[in-house]
Amino acid sequence: MEEGASGKRKEHPTGAAARRSSRELRQVMAGRGAFLVQIDRGAVPRNMVSSADRPQDASNTWSGPFPALKSFNAGQDPRIDAKRDAKVQAKYDTMERKGFLVTSDIGCLIPFEQYRAGKDQGHQRSFEFHAGWKPDSTQVRKPVGPFGVTLSVNLEVAHLCHRHECVNPTHLVAEAKWKNAKRNYCGISQSPFQCDCGSVLKCLKFYESPDDKLIRPLCQSSDETTTTLASLTAAGYSWRVLTPETYSTRDESSLQRASKKQKLDEVGEEPEVDSQ
Repeated sequence: MEEGASGKRKEHPTGAAARRSSRELRQVMAGRGAFLVQIDRGAVPRNMVSSADRPQDASNTWSGPFPALKSFNAGQDPRIDAKRDAKVQAKYDTMERKGFLVTSDIGCLIPFEQYRAGKDQGHQRSFEFHAGWKPDSTQVRKPVGPFGVTLSVNLEVAHLCHRHECVNPTHLVAEAKWKNAKRNYCGISQSPFQCDCGSVLKCLKFYESPDDKLIRPLCQSSDETTTTLASLTAAGYSWRVLTPETYSTRDESSLQRASKKQKLDEVGEEPEVDSQ
């Protein structure tokens, strides 16, 4: 809000009025060379926790496919909370529908810039969508040493590709924060023997400075994208590259709703609630 020439305060549009539609942002991404890559979630959540950082039970064996988080017990599918799960899927779908830039070296998926910063970033949405939980500020208790001492370990999403904005699920893993930080020194002397983070899952390439990442070449065709993302298939993911016309019907409906709302706003009427 700011003061105009008359001294009265002018209100800037906020919320939906200040946002561009998914159609507009998808067109922006397409102009940059993005592709519509759709990755299905599995029937059960993916195990995306580094083996060395998995919580253990009293018998010193990992008791299930999920960390022992506050919201659910180890081995329990977190998707039993249908309301929460619907929000997780909606957040991921919203990001996915705008398209991804695909790097031609190792298949990093780069979303629109609004998902590259802030509280709920793209890689966090992707991890939660495929793994069923979110490791932000998550602590697991691990037995350490022969005397049964336990320590709380903070987990966070690590990038095996060193690209913080990447959302490719095969590039993401939950591991101890200190190990994630040590990945920044992977191959610091361009030698694999320089990596001493102790992680079983090795980085997909040497660490690069932010300036080096900016010049990474992108996939130029659907065929190249399909070949580059073969690791998704190898990891058991069901996925596809959609055609640009995939969301035409959805976009047309969105335009009609926006036009209807604008007309109602002009006459000062309340829009009808969409039951869909």
